[in-house]
Amino acid sequence: MQRLLAPVFVLFALSAAVQAEPLPPFPGSGVPTTYPFAGWATGATVQRGPQDIANPGGPLATFGAPGNATGAADGTVVSLGDGGTATLTFDRPLYNGPGFDFVVFENAFYFNGHVFGELGYVEVSSDGVNFFRFPSISLTQTGTQLTNADFTDATKIHNLAGQFPNNSFGGRFEGTPFDLQDLAGIAGLNINAITHVRIVDVVGRVSPDAGSGYLPRTDSNGNIINDPYATAFASSGFDLDAVGAVHAVPLPASWALLLTGVGGLGLHRLRRQRGLQLAALLVGLVVVGGAAAEDAVKKDFEKLQGTWVVTAAEHDGQPLDRLQGGKLVIKDQNFHVKTASGTEMKGDLTLDPAKKPRHINWLHQEGLLREKTWEGIYELDGDQLKICYAEADSGKPRPDEFKTEADSKRLLVILKREKK
Repeated sequence: MQRLLAPVFVLFALSAAVQAEPLPPFPGSGVPTTYPFAGWATGATVQRGPQDIANPGGPLATFGAPGNATGAADGTVVSLGDGGTATLTFDRPLYNGPGFDFVVFENAFYFNGHVFGELGYVEVSSDGVNFFRFPSISLTQTGTQLTNADFTDATKIHNLAGQFPNNSFGGRFEGTPFDLQDLAGIAGLNINAITHVRIVDVVGRVSPDAGSGYLPRTDSNGNIINDPYATAFASSGFDLDAVGAVHAVPLPASWALLLTGVGGLGLHRLRRQRGLQLAALLVGLVVVGGAAAEDAVKKDFEKLQGTWVVTAAEHDGQPLDRLQGGKLVIKDQNFHVKTASGTEMKGDLTLDPAKKPRHINWLHQEGLLREKTWEGIYELDGDQLKICYAEADSGKPRPDEFKTEADSKRLLVILKREKK
């Protein structure tokens, strides 16, 4: 019963119009590689740093190739070296949607409940020239230098990539999420048309070095950042695995045909005739389409806020009266579910109101179904919410109607908004 009821109570958070300064403790887990990403970085350029920042004339980091940072997170990495950088590009611009917008994966290790990770600043650009850094917080102690024998406490770190484990040694594969809303209002940056993401290795040495001119790296509040140093070997510094896009600007079908050369003139000839003017026009139209899609998603999320109570349910064509009375509470960016048996679950939800019927995906973050994704459809009618979805790992496709039948591996749930 718990496995059937759990996916009903998963909701992706809304971005607040005005976000308060985050306070510790910060989340102790990141976004799994199994999250239903909209895409991945398709291009990467890397500027290597030295293996030891105190010896800037010494050997550079050499492990991995830039191409290892493109495509899905798969454990293959490129090492940046002390202070090195990696700049990623995408086939579609990223935009500021509900919740986090992209995720950075580093191959941090997980041992006996502890994480060994190397940190990186994250910057974005909407023109490929001007980059803007995410505000970050590091509350790690600075009295003692962390070494390769020490661990990172993710609950003391915010908006620095590399704090979550992503390695087969510990069996946890997670990345650090970033929300473009954190950079809203910055002149020279369009958070709805991000074309580049840059990772800058933090280094993490807490003491200055007069010989090399090195000064400790700090967070946005001026706190010195402490992470493992020295790492004087070929795989020195931040080890970048991948950058996953959560909100990528959708390409309208008519323009997709144009970009593939279908329907008359073709992009190749148009590019010769119009050059950058055409490119700018296409990007502008795509961004407008993305903004409209984002608005539709936000409107549906707003309608979902509050407390919902299960009034009816069926599985594989059979009624499940025992699920009645289960509650889902959604408030701002959080949801809290507690079943009649006392089970509690958390997770994220993505919506696509443009599909007919509307699509809904659940990603379980905590609880019995952690790292499982359930694909379904939903319908909102005033104070009634109808959801139908296929069980994860069942091999069944997303439902196309609000109906279950024998061996369909579907669950249909009807919920009613609880009055205040």
